Amino acid sequence: MKLSVVLVLLLGLLVSGCSSDSTDSAEGDDGGARITDRVELVTQMIHRDAALLSLFDAGLGKPVPARVGGAVELARTNASARIETAADLLEEWGEEVPVTVRDHGIDHGIEVDAPELVGAPTQDEIHALADSVDFAGDFTALFRAALESTRDTAASYAGDDSDVMSFADGAERSSQDTLDAFS
Repeated sequence: MKLSVVLVLLLGLLVSGCSSDSTDSAEGDDGGARITDRVELVTQMIHRDAALLSLFDAGLGKPVPARVGGAVELARTNASARIETAADLLEEWGEEVPVTVRDHGIDHGIEVDAPELVGAPTQDEIHALADSVDFAGDFTALFRAALESTRDTAASYAGDDSDVMSFADGAERSSQDTLDAFS
């Protein structure tokens, strides 16, 4: 009898752990994931922008084409402003602002709870730039991929919070404007 109760409880936990919460994400018309949770989107954008700023730090003093250098400055300004806005939104909602790869002390034992984000430059990719034989090409490819994924993530917001809609629209627009600066 006890074994069957334990099995039923375990089965219940397994089933509830495998079910999805329809309030967090949905599938868009294009088959891509749609983000409906405002905290999820804003937190993800903080991590994306922090990774982008880390990429820019790796490029300081390195030769990049002029059009890329101008786009870097535009993106640096936009990413820094978005991080501040996102942190303000999280604090306003009573949510914790995540530790990112940009926070002081990361190399000294502070752990980052950063999700793996498609298109965002990883620390391994950023560190590999130091040994790259084509720094400008590799840097530009990572930069472009980061902008495209930030734009697409911002465009995926399908929630109803007007502040987050405005935030996401601005992130999508500024990412596309920076991509256009490459042309």
